Amino acid sequence: MRSMKWLVVCTLVIVAGCSSKNKEIARIIESPIEYHSHLSPYADMSRYHTWNWLSPLVDSTSVEKEQLEKGMRDAIESAVEFRMKDRGYERDISSPDLVVNYHVASKDIDADYMRKMYDGKYDPKYRQNFDGPRRARDTWTEGSIILFAFDASSGDLVWRSSAKAEVTGEAPLDERVKRVDSAIKMMFTSLPGK
Repeated sequence: MRSMKWLVVCTLVIVAGCSSKNKEIARIIESPIEYHSHLSPYADMSRYHTWNWLSPLVDSTSVEKEQLEKGMRDAIESAVEFRMKDRGYERDISSPDLVVNYHVASKDIDADYMRKMYDGKYDPKYRQNFDGPRRARDTWTEGSIILFAFDASSGDLVWRSSAKAEVTGEAPLDERVKRVDSAIKMMFTSLPGK
């Protein structure tokens, strides 16, 4: 009888631990995505109709991109391809008007360091993170995607957009893919359509 009580207690502890972990993952997946975009004031967007990936797509110096799992690379590239087509840009592998590339990165944010060094004076958004949902935690991980579109003939930067949000590798791949797609959809709102 006593061993049965211990079994019930251990089961409840395991279930409670899994439940709190799942709640944390769900909170991260639902956390806000912040994005910023820049369109060159010198770019005549009416002359751009086609695009292709910058070759080589994977920058060998980008450790983050090399370590990014294939499922996430595929999700980013598929989302970009869909959004480019949705905005009216046709893919042309032989002579595109624009070449597109992306960069991904993640970094751990140390709340204590940020509190001591900046105290929200330089970036008030970080202050919200300390006083808001992250107050109880010491660190969290932010992930970023930066998209670049260059004029294929001149090499000039035409458009840049970035998104960042709290991330976790513990979320199921399909949830992370949805989140990446949402971020890229937001980022593309600033790219003029055809």
